[in-house]
Amino acid sequence: MSKQILDIKLSECGDFVYIKFTDGEYFKISSYDWYGLDFAKKKAETVSDSQFSMLVMLDECSKAKNKLISLLSYSGNSKKGFAQKLKRYGFSEESINYALAFAEEKKLISDENYAEALIHELVNIKKYGPIRVKQEMYRQTTALPPRMVPTLKRTKTDFLNLTKICLIWLSLNQKNLI
Repeated sequence: MSKQILDIKLSECGDFVYIKFTDGEYFKISSYDWYGLDFAKKKAETVSDSQFSMLVMLDECSKAKNKLISLLSYSGNSKKGFAQKLKRYGFSEESINYALAFAEEKKLISDENYAEALIHELVNIKKYGPIRVKQEMYRQTTALPPRMVPTLKRTKTDFLNLTKICLIWLSLNQKNLI
């Protein structure tokens, strides 16, 4: 069953395109994604079921991206942490991957920066000792397994060593070696 487009409008800022169908359904997709489509360009155009399902997917990806940006505005986290949060909001795996790829491309999220900020907060701001740092890093999404964190003294050199270990662990984890 094909559907007919009733109206197509560009948002005031030009970031989004609103597509409304004759049956009342409408979609808000990014203008970047819309320009990449080879359909849904004019009023009264008929859209096939497969094209309609693509619009549904693009709409969900746009919502996931907007939610991720909203989450970024008030908290930092790792990619895995943001993926878990988006999953709790009911987004599909495909839309979550789209949103995370967008954020990585724009350099909005970085596991390395998050790990470094977390270690800095635990050691320098919260003044946690080595055992508590191990526990907190293990508890966090980008955490190091406790066996990988050496016994530390509270010095700047140890902070840098812990950061290096954390970054090495992250790179190994991304290659699925751990």
